[in-house]
Amino acid sequence: MPRFFTGDELGSVKSVRYLQDSVEKQWKPEVHIISSTPAEARPVPVQKLAFSVVGTDKVLAAARGDGSASIYRIQEDESVSSVAEWKEARLKPGQRYVGLSVSEKRVFSCTSNGALRATTLGEGDSAPSAQTSVLPMRLCEWRLSHDAQTFAYGGDEVELSVWDTERAFAPRDNIPADAESKKRKRGGELLPGEVWRAKNVCVARYPCIEASSDYFVSSEVFVSDNGSNLFALDLRNGRVIYGYKSTVLLTTHPPQSTYTLLSTGIAGAVSSVAHSPSVLASVAQDRFLRLHSTFPPPKEPGQQQEHKGEVLDKLYMKAVPTVVVWDQSADASQAVQGAEEAGEEADDDDDVWDAMEDVEDEETGGRWSGKKKSRTAE
Repeated sequence: MPRFFTGDELGSVKSVRYLQDSVEKQWKPEVHIISSTPAEARPVPVQKLAFSVVGTDKVLAAARGDGSASIYRIQEDESVSSVAEWKEARLKPGQRYVGLSVSEKRVFSCTSNGALRATTLGEGDSAPSAQTSVLPMRLCEWRLSHDAQTFAYGGDEVELSVWDTERAFAPRDNIPADAESKKRKRGGELLPGEVWRAKNVCVARYPCIEASSDYFVSSEVFVSDNGSNLFALDLRNGRVIYGYKSTVLLTTHPPQSTYTLLSTGIAGAVSSVAHSPSVLASVAQDRFLRLHSTFPPPKEPGQQQEHKGEVLDKLYMKAVPTVVVWDQSADASQAVQGAEEAGEEADDDDDVWDAMEDVEDEETGGRWSGKKKSRTAE
């Protein structure tokens, strides 16, 4: 059964394992606290989570808004032991973590001001070691490849760029704070360790959250925006396959000022999503963790999708959740099988994005049935 880890604005990290009732087929969550902020301490939001299986260990990493980061070892019975902690001193006020990933015995982290770090876990009781490097500033997202050989980033006026991981940490002169502007002046000259950079192109609307289904279906990706819209896209043609209902409130003019609820879907901005082989999890500003059904795209691009995504369960979190990740150790065999059954991946075609649908064109309405029930986390 799928298990997800969530972080919230108060600094707590929780494990949510979903079990499906064999009779009623309903999904029921089991919640366990991994880490919480002491009552006397100042709450610091969790900005990034990352999970991976390292040998026989299940490792969870968490990065918080004050620059602190922690690594935990998670047991099957949900017991937790702390492996390592550190603080990114290069993180300044107003900046944040934009990337966190666990690969083998190394934990990679990156901040919006380009502070890149690789923490190597020690053997036994030995202390971890760290390597640091610097990237351009104003980053919005940083991602490590599955084999950890490369990573990519993009940001505010910072073009998508792909780097060789080992070369990025090789000894070299530090990149100055105005590296990005100098990079543009050089007219496309790559930085040491950089292997590819996209051209600066104009894009009409930017998605702020995405969850690729690389493990499962190579042509499907889940995206959300700064609102409560959540959609599945077909990468073969850039079109929306299906979406999940969002809550719509209608108000009358004063003096009545009455509100009408049109849907019991997502009521707050989606902050993070995570995809498992069977379901999709999302967290939003309305304090809910939602479990969604997912379906593969049609066999042929452009064909009508017979199934629509639904909310299978929603769990009320006492603090606003900020991030969710999937426990990759569960259903691993399903993930591999799903990738093999996905078939051949379609050829890349830049023209496909010219025909991408505006997500606002999708219908997100629907009447409130009043039958959905929500649960509350500990």
